[in-house]
Amino acid sequence: KGEPYLFDLGIPSLLPEWRKMFKPETLFSDVSAGLTVGCVAVPLSLAIAVASGVPAEVGLVTAAVSGVAGGLMGGTTLAITGPAAAISLLVVGAVEAHGLEALPFITLAVGGMQLASGVTRLGVAAKLVPISVIAGFTTGVGTLIL
Repeated sequence: KGEPYLFDLGIPSLLPEWRKMFKPETLFSDVSAGLTVGCVAVPLSLAIAVASGVPAEVGLVTAAVSGVAGGLMGGTTLAITGPAAAISLLVVGAVEAHGLEALPFITLAVGGMQLASGVTRLGVAAKLVPISVIAGFTTGVGTLIL
């Protein structure tokens, strides 16, 4: 098979996984899971958008695009591809400082950083972060949001 290419994001390995996902036996559970996620993601994305200081429509578009993109890229049970409250604290600061005009730049910059971390396999370093650090971060974000 050889060494992986530097810019190999694993898309060829996702094609067999996508083929396995589309089965008539799992259609009902897939549709019910999608509806459940939609029922949670829509109000959550609206709330996060308002908390971030952006129009509610931006939150809806973000939830839809990130959900589809995450699904196409082979989502996992460990990755958050929908609305996440922790990012609202960062976005509200940028919107207050630079206005809504900064959102496209923020979006492209974060996407570029995610792409760069995927290409360089930096995600492996996330496994080294202790659970206590993650729990402390989540608790701190929850406290700030309240």
